[in-house]
Amino acid sequence: MGSFENKKGQESLDAFRTRVCAVLKEKGLEDPEAHQLLMDWTLAHEARVEATGTSRAAIEFNIERGTLYIEAGFLGEGIDTLESALIQAEQEDQKDLQEEIVKKINSYLENQNFTI
Repeated sequence: MGSFENKKGQESLDAFRTRVCAVLKEKGLEDPEAHQLLMDWTLAHEARVEATGTSRAAIEFNIERGTLYIEAGFLGEGIDTLESALIQAEQEDQKDLQEEIVKKINSYLENQNFTI
């Protein structure tokens, strides 16, 4: 069940995200099944971003992806992804997203006794 197809048709992206996070927590990023689920989730979101056609949607997706990594226990990958989203937000002058990203990063790092 590599994609987010299920017996009832398609599960929602939220339900699929929850499943991806659980599998990543359980098996790790290097596991083939977990990696495939992550790729399928990423492709589904990228398709939505492309359909939207806005830079804001791309930034919001990277925020979501960074948050997913962190929730799955991969702080380094998550922070790296959020920092990439922050750079995108700065380049696109999306001040509200910049603030949101910095708050998220600081929140996660405070739990690790770091701040930016």
